[in-house]
Parts: sequence; structure tokens; C-alpha cells
Amino acid sequence: MGDNTGKRVPVSPPSLFRALIDWDVDVTRRMAVCATPQSQFGQWRPLMRFLEYSAHGVPWLIFNVVAILATHRIDLHQILFNLFYALILDLIIVTLLKAIFRRPRPAHNTTGDMMTISVDLFSFPSGHTTRAIMVAYFSVVHYSGGPLVDLLVLLWGVAVSLSRILLGRHHVLDVSVGAVIGVLQYRLLANYLWLSKETCEAWIRPIQEELHI
Repeated sequence: MGDNTGKRVPVSPPSLFRALIDWDVDVTRRMAVCATPQSQFGQWRPLMRFLEYSAHGVPWLIFNVVAILATHRIDLHQILFNLFYALILDLIIVTLLKAIFRRPRPAHNTTGDMMTISVDLFSFPSGHTTRAIMVAYFSVVHYSGGPLVDLLVLLWGVAVSLSRILLGRHHVLDVSVGAVIGVLQYRLLANYLWLSKETCEAWIRPIQEELHI
């Protein structure tokens, strides 16, 4: 028999995947410095929670609907209705992916969010990240407030994404892939699913008239 001493054994794809997951879990654990009030930087936890709620889907949907009904400007109707469309698209995509992958949250995650639904108990991808990155991208393209405001909006998107790891809510890969999905969702909307002014008005005007707004 030949001597295999010194020969490298090729690493199989499952082994590489397992190594990646192990690395992800380890790095996530090290970065969760705001996971509890007793964590290394637990004093920053309120700020992280503020960022968390700033990208929660429910307030964004409510605010968007109110803004749509409150304005009569056709150009704003188009922007706001497409943003609403994007938020619904994000909700559907993230819900489907979480239901498919069913990755558990990090072991050190402690959440008492009353608005958490069953599918959101899963970790991959980070819905807050997909939403924050998509909304930030959407905002700087369609509702720019100038270079400084655009920079702050983009920083908000990044800060929300990082907060998911620092709070121990998500793994690093959940957030990294979530950011990519957020960008792709906006590109999908902008390139293929964007609704015209006429379509937006056809949806909004009858509702405003019915509500006498």
C-alpha cells in the first residue's frame, strides 16, 4: 500500500460550509457586546434598541400609509406608494427565506419584542437589515435631501445592520446576506416593478375620496 503521509486530504464542500458556519457563530458571539445589560458594552444597549425599532416593519408600514393618504401631490404619491410596495415585497421575500432556511437565532439572543411573530424567530436573513438597506437606498435615489442628509440616511442603514449583531439578534452572515438582499430588492423594484404615476393614482384616489380626505 502507498504511504499517504504528508498528503493533503481535500476538504469537501460540506466541510467548508460547516467551517464557515462555525466561524460565523464564533465571530457573532464575540461581536454581541450589547446582548444584555451586563455585556461588555451593555450601556449602549438602549441606543441599539432604538436603532432596532427605527427599522421595524410595522411603524414603517403605518407611517407610509398615513403619508400616502395625507398628501395630494401626485409625485409624492408615486414615491410613497412605491415605497409601500417595496416594504411589502421585502416582507414577503424575508418571510419566505426565513421559512425555508429556518436558521435559529444566536444562542445569546434575548428578545422580549411583543411584535415578534413566529417566523421572525428565525435568523436568516436579517429582516431589519434588508429593510434598512433597501429604504436607505430608495431614499437617497428618490427623495434626496442633499449630500449630508443622504450620508446620514446611509449611515442609519449601516448602523441598523450592525446593531443586529451587537445586540446578538443575528449572526454576521444573516446581516451580510441581508444587506445584499436589500440592495437587490431595490434594484428589482427600480428596474422591473416600478409603478407609474397613473397606477399609483388609480389605487390612492378612490381611497382618499371614500375617506373624504
